Amino acid sequence: MSAAATPSFAIIEVPGYGMRLRAMKDEGGWSISGWRRTQGRKAMVMFAATDAAPTFSETAGQHCVVAGRTYISLPTASQKKLQAFIASTEGTSAQGGAE
Repeated sequence: MSAAATPSFAIIEVPGYGMRLRAMKDEGGWSISGWRRTQGRKAMVMFAATDAAPTFSETAGQHCVVAGRTYISLPTASQKKLQAFIASTEGTSAQGGAE
């Protein structure tokens, strides 16, 4: 039996939303969660999981990250950081969608 792979993850600031996005890839697939600190406590504000790498699309001028059936709207700077993380983890062929 081989050793389990170490999960890859990134923490990405989402300015204007007061949120930190945590993207993680492990042997089970991808998960993306958003966390916000309010009144000294952390609270999860969104969660998405998918087997395949998240993709990127543009709908009516709004750029989105698509993770499974979840659409996540992000500012351009945060989206580019997430795209770079996915590309470094999956390879550039997995980015897909509009930039």
